[in-house]
Amino acid sequence: MPESQIFCKGYVVDRKRIRNEQTSPDYGAKKCARIFGSLGGESVKTESTPPQSGSAIAEIVQLELSNKTNQILTNTKPVYYDMVTNKIYEVITPDNELSSLTHVTMRTMDDLKQIPNENGCYWIITNEPVNHCFNSGVHCPRVLSDGFTVVYNGVAAEMRSRAKQHLLRQGSRGSFGSTSGISIDLLKETEVKNGVSKSHVKWMWQDTGAAKKRKLPKILKGPSTNKYFQNQRDASKQEIMNTLNLSQSEKEMAADREELIFKNGIDVTDEKHAVYTWKFVFVPISNQGLRDSVERTWRIQYGVPILCTYKDGR
Repeated sequence: MPESQIFCKGYVVDRKRIRNEQTSPDYGAKKCARIFGSLGGESVKTESTPPQSGSAIAEIVQLELSNKTNQILTNTKPVYYDMVTNKIYEVITPDNELSSLTHVTMRTMDDLKQIPNENGCYWIITNEPVNHCFNSGVHCPRVLSDGFTVVYNGVAAEMRSRAKQHLLRQGSRGSFGSTSGISIDLLKETEVKNGVSKSHVKWMWQDTGAAKKRKLPKILKGPSTNKYFQNQRDASKQEIMNTLNLSQSEKEMAADREELIFKNGIDVTDEKHAVYTWKFVFVPISNQGLRDSVERTWRIQYGVPILCTYKDGR
C-alpha cells in the first residue's frame, strides 16, 4: 500500500486527494462499485456515490459519512478505494465454512491443474490432526461442519505455485533457504549449505542447552481442552514427537538430534498424509488491496489458523 494512502474505518483515502479536493464540489461524483458473488473482482455494479461534503471530507480519515447525508455513521462496512480506477469496492468476506469458494482436493500433481496460476486468496483445510500452533492460539477457526479445520490461509500472486509449495513439496525441497510452507513434517537435512539462511524454517524442539534459543510452537494439551500451551524446552523430545504425530521414520531420524526443525511444506502423497484429506480452497482476486483486506477480515471474524504466525500477514 503506497504511503500516500490512509486506511480508515470505512474508506481508503488519499492524503493528497484530501488536500486538493476537500473543497471541490465534484468530489462526490466518483462512482462506488460493489463486488458480488465470489469476489472475482471483475464483475462490478454501480451502486451509489461516495459522501458529498466539502469541509467534512477530511473527517473520513476517522469516521465514514453516509453516502446520502453528511451524518457520521456508527456502523460501517469494509470497503476498498482504488485510486487508479476511482472505484470504491465493498469487501465481501467469505463465510467461516468457505462455502461459496472453489475447493480442490490435493492428491497428486495433476490436481494442481484445477488451480489457476493467478492472484488470489487461499485457505488450506484438512481432517488430519495438527496439534501445534504458531500464534497465540486464543482465537482460531472452529472445526467446520464436515469435520475439517482451516489450518492456514494467505494471499498469493500465483496460487497454483503456492499450493505446490505448501502441499506437494517433494523430495529434499523445503529445506533451509526455501520458500515458506506449512510446518508439520520433520526436516531431514541438518547441514546448512554455505551462504544459506536458517531464517525461513521453524523449530519444533530444542535441547535446553541450545546456544541460540529459537521460538517454539504452542502444543495442544489434550484434544478435549482445545487449548494450546507453550512448548517448554525441558519437555522431553519423545513427548514432543508424539504430540506432533511424527511418523516412525521421522522419530528414528530425530533420535540423536539436539534440535528438531520443521520442513517447509508437506507432500500429501506421503504415506503419513495420504490417509487424510487435504484441500486447497481459493478465490481469484486481482487487486492486492482487496486480497489483503479479505485475508485480514476473515482472520478477525473467524480466527487465525493455527499454522499462521501472525494475526496480519504471514
